[in-house]
Parts: sequence; C-alpha cells; structure tokens
Amino acid sequence: MKAINQYVFQIISFIFILFLITLSSCSKEKKGPNNTAIYGKVLDYYTLEPIPDVQIIMKDGFGATFYTGVSNLISITYSDDNGYYYIELKDHYYEATLGLVKDGYSSYKYIIDDYHIPQSFPAGIYPDYVIRLKPIENE
Repeated sequence: MKAINQYVFQIISFIFILFLITLSSCSKEKKGPNNTAIYGKVLDYYTLEPIPDVQIIMKDGFGATFYTGVSNLISITYSDDNGYYYIELKDHYYEATLGLVKDGYSSYKYIIDDYHIPQSFPAGIYPDYVIRLKPIENE
C-alpha cells in the first residue's frame, strides 16, 4: 500500500511540475499583434509655427533601437501644409517608435514639452499629439 501511495504522490508531483512549467512558459510568449495610431501637429520649438513636409517614421521597436529596429515593420508619412500628420502602425509586436526628419531641424530629436522626450509608445491611440522640433542653429 505504501508503494502505491508513493507512486501516486510521484505522479501527482510530476503533473504539478508540468503544470507549473506550462504556466510559466505561457507568460513569456509574445502578446498578439498591436495597433498604434498617433496624430496631431508638428511645430517649431521656439516659434510654435507649424512645420510642413516633416517626414514622420514609425517603427516596430524600442526608442534605443530606432536605427536598427526590432523588426522591419515601418510606416512613413509627412506633415501637411499646416503641420498636421496622422500615422499608424498595424500588427506590431513591440512598442512603436517615432522618428522625424526635416532639413534645418534636429533629426530624431523632438520634444513634447520641456520635460518629456518621447522614445516609444505602447499600443494605443494618441490624439492631438503635438511635437516640437528644434532648429539646428538654436541647439
């Protein structure tokens, strides 16, 4: 009888350990694809005038990896004559990262306000997102 109880205990222990391993491996899986949309206006940092034709790039990856990226998923748009833009990245797995390019302005250095320099964005919608670009000559 002791042998049977020991055998049952070992089987239950084995099943419990298997359950824990399965549970822990599930938590490490990538979450499903995400969508991120950002829209608003690009302004000159000092004059607060709208800046047209700013190239806005959104990539799937963290801010520190903007140049190399985590994946090849990318979306590109330009601000209109009044500085307005809309950009969306669909089905990405990591945080979305913005980059901005405009002659005469610091590339990839943009400011939301005097205290926040964004790098990456969790999935979601970011409305009325004002970005202020610093002119190169004022750095």
